[in-house]
Amino acid sequence: MKNKTTIVSASVLFFLGTYAFGQEKEKDSLKTNTVEEVVVLGSRAGARSKIDSPVPVDVFNIKETSVVLPQSSIGQILNAVAPSFTSTIQTNSDGTDHLDPAQLRGLGPDQVLVLVNGKRRHTSALVNVNGTPGRGTVGTDLNSIPSFALNRIEVLRDGASAQYGSDAIAGVINLELKRDIGKLTGQVSYGGNLTPTANDHTGNFDGQNIQVDLNYGNKIGSKGGFYNITWSSQFRNPTSRAGAESGSIYNAYNAIEKRAQNDGVNLSSLFSNINNTPNSQQLIGYIHQYSQGVGYFSAQQQAAIQNTSIIQDIKDTQGNVIQKGLQSLLNFDVTDQELAYRGLGRKDFNMAGGTVKN
Repeated sequence: MKNKTTIVSASVLFFLGTYAFGQEKEKDSLKTNTVEEVVVLGSRAGARSKIDSPVPVDVFNIKETSVVLPQSSIGQILNAVAPSFTSTIQTNSDGTDHLDPAQLRGLGPDQVLVLVNGKRRHTSALVNVNGTPGRGTVGTDLNSIPSFALNRIEVLRDGASAQYGSDAIAGVINLELKRDIGKLTGQVSYGGNLTPTANDHTGNFDGQNIQVDLNYGNKIGSKGGFYNITWSSQFRNPTSRAGAESGSIYNAYNAIEKRAQNDGVNLSSLFSNINNTPNSQQLIGYIHQYSQGVGYFSAQQQAAIQNTSIIQDIKDTQGNVIQKGLQSLLNFDVTDQELAYRGLGRKDFNMAGGTVKN
C-alpha cells in the first residue's frame, strides 16, 4: 500500500508540473502576438534562392550584379555574392596565377562541376602543384569565360554526384550565356587602389584595372538560329605594398666577388673544395687582388685584408679567436656603397613577381 501511495503522489506532481509549464507557455505566446515586425539579419542579398526546388539553387543576374559590384571576373563576382563559393587570386604560383582555383563548400576544385548552358565544361590541363587552394587537383578555368558574355549564373550549393557524377560532390555551377540578337552592347569599367601604402608606401594609386567589354548577336537562318559574340580586354597594373629593404644586402666579400666577376673570375666556384690547398690559396690570392679594386675600402681595411692569408679564424682550445681569417674579416656591411656602385636602390630588392634585381 505504501508503494501505491508513492506512485500516485509522483503522478500528481508530474501533471501539476506539466500544467504549470503549459500555463507559462501560453503566457509567452500571448506576449509574442504583440510583435508586429520580424527582421532577419544578413538579408541584404534579397531573395535569390529557388527554395521550391529539391535543393537550394542560387540564381544571380549578371546585369543587375555588375551594377552594384566592382568585380569583373566570374570568380570574383561569385566570391562577393555566393557565400558557399571561394576563389582567391594567386601570385607567384606558376600557372595558378592565371587559373584561380574555384571551390564550393570548401571542397576541392575538381569536385565542382561547371556547366555552360547546361552542358559540361571541360577542365583545364593545369595541375595545382604549388601551395595554393586545391593543391594536387585540376579544376575548370572560369577566367576563360568573360562575365559580360553571361546572362545569369546558377549555383547548386549541395552535392549532386548521384545525378552528375563524382565531380559534382561539392555542387554545380551553371553559366547561362546571353541570347541577345540584333543589338550591340558594351561597358567600360575602371578601378584602382588609393592608399598611403601604394607604390612601395609612397602613396597615390596603384593596381589600376581597366576592362572593356562588347557583345553582339544576330539571327542565323529562319528557324531560330543565332550567334552571340563577346569581346573582353583587361589591362591591369601591378600592386606593391612592400617597403624598402632595410637590412644588410652586401658585405665586403660581395663587393670583392663583384669586381672579380666583372673580370670573368667566379670566386664562388672555388668554394666547392675549400679545404683543398690549391683552391684556398687561389681564393686568397684573388681576394687580395680584387679587394684593391673596391675604392671605398679604407686604408686600414685594405691593409687588414692584404695582411691576412687564412680563410677561417684560428681559435684556442677554449674557443677564443687568436687570429681572424678573411671569412670574418670581410663580413662588415657595405650595402649603401655597393648599391651606389651597382646603380641599384634598396627598393630593387622588394619582391616583384617572384624576382629581384641583382
